[in-house]
Amino acid sequence: MMIRIKWLLLLVALFIVVKVIFFIANDDNKIKEEVAPPVTAVDTPHEGYKRYQAGYGLSLELPEAWVLMSAEQAKEIEKVSASVTGVPQSEKNLSLSANANREGKLNTATVKVVFTDNMIESDDLRHFSRSDVDDVCEVITSSIAPALKKINSELTSAVSCSLSSVNGAPAFLAEFHRKGILDNDDWEMKNYQIPLDEKTAVLTVSYNTTSQASKDEIDKVLHSVRFR
Repeated sequence: MMIRIKWLLLLVALFIVVKVIFFIANDDNKIKEEVAPPVTAVDTPHEGYKRYQAGYGLSLELPEAWVLMSAEQAKEIEKVSASVTGVPQSEKNLSLSANANREGKLNTATVKVVFTDNMIESDDLRHFSRSDVDDVCEVITSSIAPALKKINSELTSAVSCSLSSVNGAPAFLAEFHRKGILDNDDWEMKNYQIPLDEKTAVLTVSYNTTSQASKDEIDKVLHSVRFR
């Protein structure tokens, strides 16, 4: 069990680094005008928001004014991530990628949902010790710091990892602050890995800490996540 846990933690750490770099590499991209939502929008009772079915039973709400990235743009940014981290592209299912603003220089918040083959299960999370979780943070920090410099960013806080939950579903959470690529402002980033029945959902959110409105929107997005 101990060897399995260490192996799982290493996979989790490396996966987080790759997806975080992918996420940040989108900072200076303009969302194309012709982008079509790659997910299904359904009615929501919350005014000013739409609920999207991201897949595998996971849905969430996004502000109506937000824009969604096309699959083509996501693939291009994935290439940038691979060149920076040295980890080849893989067949992950990017289900949803949204920005608060179409213009990269004006964007203050982002949300992404990726589905990948199960690396961890809910039972695995229960066996992670505090020491195990801290080990993940060390790997993430040592890997992500040099990668961020390659895209004109840097950590502005220590990486913090914990066993968390998203609306009752067990999750592994990695969070930190980093410098914005275009604005040099402080951005907070949170990466949740949520084991589901068929896949692992990777929910990543980020916002410019100078924007209270964006923080409030991200909080609403996280509280809106539903399963089935």
